[in-house]
Amino acid sequence: MPRVLLLAATTGYQTRAFGDAAERVGVDLLYATDRCNVLDDPWQDRAVPVRFSDEALSLATILEATRTQPIDGVLAVGDRPVVLAAHVSARLGLPWHSVDAAAVSRSKQLTRERLREARLPVPWFVSAPVWIDARTIVPAVKFPCVVKPIALSGSRGVMRANDEAELVAAFYRLRAILQALNVLVISEQFALPRAHEAFAPGGGLADPKQRASLSGVAARLVEVARRMAA
Repeated sequence: MPRVLLLAATTGYQTRAFGDAAERVGVDLLYATDRCNVLDDPWQDRAVPVRFSDEALSLATILEATRTQPIDGVLAVGDRPVVLAAHVSARLGLPWHSVDAAAVSRSKQLTRERLREARLPVPWFVSAPVWIDARTIVPAVKFPCVVKPIALSGSRGVMRANDEAELVAAFYRLRAILQALNVLVISEQFALPRAHEAFAPGGGLADPKQRASLSGVAARLVEVARRMAA
């Protein structure tokens, strides 16, 4: 049975969807999740304990685990583990994205710059340090626009601005939240709708359509990993 390494922040509704899909197509999942390495398998999922903030140590831990549990493919859930997943794949000679591409994908600014360098359609954007006077970038901005932090995901800190006053207010609101991070102003026409997630009291997505959608994505990704491993 082929084995696929799944890197995720924690085990939860997302990883359960991948587990169900892997069982259906005959793939054994080896989890690697961001957790304490002192406790002995607290969630009873046999996951490899890693710290995404320490890629070198996490890489060594995963490579050691794969000596006794060899893997045929790698999947990553979310943006935090993608660089580590790229390092693992490179060291084991598995097909995946390059480390450089994975690192670029975590930055909204770098992603847009690379797309623009490749002469692909990219919405206009203005990047600015969070500590500057927001009014200085107003001449370079077209309204409506969206203000967002470069490094966060999941629509965190994303705000629409319809005019100068709203832009300045959004900019300073992000400054209070982020302090040390940068912000990115992009064309509103190309901005994706904000995702509003509803959670059930016991955890997990409350909307059956959302659960079904996630399960479908997980099934497709696991199937791709299985075929690559074959």
